[in-house]
Amino acid sequence: MNFKQLEAFYWLTRLKSYQRVADHIGLTQPAVSARISGLEDSLGIPLIDRAQSDFTLTEQGHEVAEYAETFLNLSETLTSRLKSKQKRRYTIGVVSMVTQTWAVTLRHKIAALPDPPLVDFYSGANLDLRPMVKSGALDMAFVTGEAGLPQIE
Repeated sequence: MNFKQLEAFYWLTRLKSYQRVADHIGLTQPAVSARISGLEDSLGIPLIDRAQSDFTLTEQGHEVAEYAETFLNLSETLTSRLKSKQKRRYTIGVVSMVTQTWAVTLRHKIAALPDPPLVDFYSGANLDLRPMVKSGALDMAFVTGEAGLPQIE
């Protein structure tokens, strides 16, 4: 038994058609059929009452359907939680003299936050940092004065 088989079975219990399941999860109808057959083989029991003219689950099929729904819900919950915990990485440019002064304090304050973002510091000259922010290579930069440079939009 595998997750793909349970997923196909779950959707089959909802959509009640192999072709609709295939369309929904992006497979062919024979692939869906193979997944359902594989699930039944691995469990050693029929899940669908094929003697009926309409789609009907066996008693064990109803039980497996409940577990399949639980597995899919757990998978969605896990995926959602992991995605929400992915941290954004920021790259901050600073002029060389700032790295020797308050950049260290900034780094410590960021690290002390309850859920600190990942931050990389890049040291460079005013003339280098501004174009890097504009191009997206840096998320932000601390520069000294305007140094005759135009505003970044």
